[in-house]
Amino acid sequence: MFSVLCLGLNVLLVSGSSLSDQVHQTPADMYKNPGESAKISCSHTIQSYDQILWYKKSNTQLQLLGYMRYNNDYPEDGVNVKIEGGASKDQTCTLTVEGLTQSSSAVYFCAATIHTYEAVFGAGTKLTVLEKERNPQPPTVKVLQPSSKECKNQKDNIKKKTLVCVVTGFYPDHAEVTWTINGSKITDGVATDDFAQRDGKDYKMTSRLRVSRESWNTVGNNFTCIVSFYDGTKTIYPSNWVSGVQEEAVKGGEEEVANKEQYLRITQAAKLSYSVFIVKSSIYGAFVAILVWKLQGSGGKQPNSGDILSRPGVTVSMRCSLGQEVEMSSYTMFWYRQNHYGAPVEFLIKEYQLSAGRFQAFNDASTNIFSLQIKELLLSDSSTYYCVARHSDAHTVNSRTNIPVQLLYLCDYYPAFFGGGTRLTVLEKNRVPHRPTVTVLPPSPNECRNKKDEKKKKKTLVCVVSEFYPDHVSVSWLNSTGVKTDGVATDQRALKPLGQDFYQITSRLRVSYSEWSSPKSEFHCNVSFYNGTHHEHIVMSIAGVEATDTGVSEEKETYLRVTQAAKLSYTVFIVKSSIYGAFAAFLVWRLKGSSGKQM
Repeated sequence: MFSVLCLGLNVLLVSGSSLSDQVHQTPADMYKNPGESAKISCSHTIQSYDQILWYKKSNTQLQLLGYMRYNNDYPEDGVNVKIEGGASKDQTCTLTVEGLTQSSSAVYFCAATIHTYEAVFGAGTKLTVLEKERNPQPPTVKVLQPSSKECKNQKDNIKKKTLVCVVTGFYPDHAEVTWTINGSKITDGVATDDFAQRDGKDYKMTSRLRVSRESWNTVGNNFTCIVSFYDGTKTIYPSNWVSGVQEEAVKGGEEEVANKEQYLRITQAAKLSYSVFIVKSSIYGAFVAILVWKLQGSGGKQPNSGDILSRPGVTVSMRCSLGQEVEMSSYTMFWYRQNHYGAPVEFLIKEYQLSAGRFQAFNDASTNIFSLQIKELLLSDSSTYYCVARHSDAHTVNSRTNIPVQLLYLCDYYPAFFGGGTRLTVLEKNRVPHRPTVTVLPPSPNECRNKKDEKKKKKTLVCVVSEFYPDHVSVSWLNSTGVKTDGVATDQRALKPLGQDFYQITSRLRVSYSEWSSPKSEFHCNVSFYNGTHHEHIVMSIAGVEATDTGVSEEKETYLRVTQAAKLSYTVFIVKSSIYGAFAAFLVWRLKGSSGKQM
């Protein structure tokens, strides 16, 4: 048996292979409907390279789908794909993913290689399997001008203005944002959300551009936000722009005092609201503390979790170990990294390669350990790192899976097998891990009200995970039969909303109407959160609601009773208001009459 065990963590930020521009993968984006097939093409112009590998990237997992050597295809067992064409220079290799489902949505990568050389990756193809009866919908783009309050602090020597581009109402999430000033692309001062965030049925995202106050206050400067969106057939570029404005004269005296008084009133109101929020949060926290922790025991006993939290400026090391029954001298070891989901997979270093700056690699064949060390950590070192092994001889070796790094199996033509990945987060200054709050929302009472639609009859539960830092979370659903995967859709990555310090992520579970309508049904949202030492498991549950004989749930009956009571109360209010109005009019009339007589 063959296994790889990752015992610690580290990686390095070395530029990718200079050969990367010689691997061509198309298309960049693709939409398909469930049940269809998706075909992706890959070619390269690298002399002597004779293999093309295919990988599927979902969350942090990089799964080998198969490979082609010369004109021979070797798909992995259990994956519904076909690999055709050729793998040599200037030939085209195609991957066909058949029988698409929602779980087929991912980023697919091809990589060209030969023997024990590093694999050179293509740019990737983002495939989205569309939800039923959904079509691509282009975004609405709006650029918001900087706040008038920005740069008013005289002690602030930065003197920057922040423009915000809000991109909303698009589906699916194949959108990228760029900025231009007077038609020239700009990257300095740009900060864009890593991922679009689900907003109801559609997606939204934001991008910020910080410019000098002088640039913003120059009349005639045009600041344009351009969004590239794939509509299913072509890429379109909706945009919006604003022009710089002349700086207003500083108003003083009375207006400044009035603004200060208004500010004090607002802050007093905010303090009161915040106090109420703290009290409610404390009560809710006490309630959460007594919830069921079904998986806490198993989660807290895994020291090698595939997650590492560290601080800027320190040194962190990573060790990748082969099983005791396998000699490392028979394998060539590599390290790759990926900054975030959907980003290119980047080659970093392989064994015996010279160190680079803060990074150094060590290989100890006697103990089967391949190590890396990174000194003086930076925030930009946060990424997912992959240990990779490739057999140096022509032997077939089976393997078993180990967490966090695994090899599937190695075959005669030496494909590179990636482990499950280890996430490193370099914590922000003065920040500590903060466990999430988990809430399960019941289905909307309006869902399944269309009597003509007898086939769907689905109810959607939503698990909202919020207020956590950093973003080392995973979400799963369980019921009485075990882990549920059918009908589950989870955000690809946790996001930090604009202006907030914590992350949030959501997951949806669609169940049959009959399953939700059974009081015996229980649905559990399980959130695994890495707190720096072990994984915590927070479980929030919700039970089904019994339906009446007419198919109307108790929830709907309660809703109807409440609305009827509200209508009655409103009617009484209208009648009383009318009587009061008539009485007031009568008093006015009497007072006018008596006043006229006194004259």
